[in-house]
Amino acid sequence: MSKVYQGKEVCQGCGKPGTEVSRYSKDELCKSCKDIIKLGLAKDIELKEEYTSVSSWPSALPSLDFGDHTLSDLLRGLLDGLHNPSAEPTEHLHHPFNPLNIHGSNHHTIPTRVVEPMKEFFSEIQKVVREIKQEKEGLPKMAKEAVQDEKDRIYNEGVERGRDLLFQLNQGSITQDDFANRLNYER
Repeated sequence: MSKVYQGKEVCQGCGKPGTEVSRYSKDELCKSCKDIIKLGLAKDIELKEEYTSVSSWPSALPSLDFGDHTLSDLLRGLLDGLHNPSAEPTEHLHHPFNPLNIHGSNHHTIPTRVVEPMKEFFSEIQKVVREIKQEKEGLPKMAKEAVQDEKDRIYNEGVERGRDLLFQLNQGSITQDDFANRLNYER
């Protein structure tokens, strides 16, 4: 357990004595003052960062289904997370994250260094969405073909069994009564 200074000496940042705000030594800043300095450093870093203003049309973001907005909400949330409303953009881009030439209504000011990776990310997402949609659209045709194949197989199997019975009847391997019993119909 480390010792904490709680004497009369004041913090050089806020001027509060150690009895009011504890710190590790009498010459050290209190936690609040350290946090403020860290915030100031973060703001300095933020001010050095270049920002780009991007606009996107919400419905142009990739989506698997018109009724399901989960994916587009996720992508919009990603942009919202990168958005810094207090930053001054050095560049303005319209529709960078969708292939449609639609000017957007949602504006985000995001770090310039992430614009290109975001474009690639959104492009990959759109490619996957397109593939899923194509596969989804092809499912009814695939199901119809599978059902038809099964119907054909059953029909051909029935024809083959019928031929076999007729062949056996012709060869004398089975009697007419045996043949009639195998047909399962009422007379």
